[in-house]
Amino acid sequence: MDFVFILFFILSFFIVTFALLHLLAAGAALLKGDKTTGNILIFVGALIALPAIPLLAIDPRISFVTWIVGATLCCVGAYMNGKEKGNNNTMHHVIRITIAILLTIGLALV
Repeated sequence: MDFVFILFFILSFFIVTFALLHLLAAGAALLKGDKTTGNILIFVGALIALPAIPLLAIDPRISFVTWIVGATLCCVGAYMNGKEKGNNNTMHHVIRITIAILLTIGLALV
């Protein structure tokens, strides 16, 4: 198999996983009644980031912008959740942002 195809498949898996995990976490929190601004931002960001891979077939620029907006909303929402609840773990947010940046770089190179 082509090396680029394998990298694209792995990148696609991680991008969809990133978006789905945030969608599930925020959805569960919202269903429990925890309707904070952070949870709403995470949910909306995940909904925006999820179609980034299918949009790649239509127009890579739209896919890239969609991913940037969605991942940014997820990261900002998670940071706001930590601030609102008073248990802000800085390393957790640094790791999340680093993963989002690495996925963004990978998407830009595809």
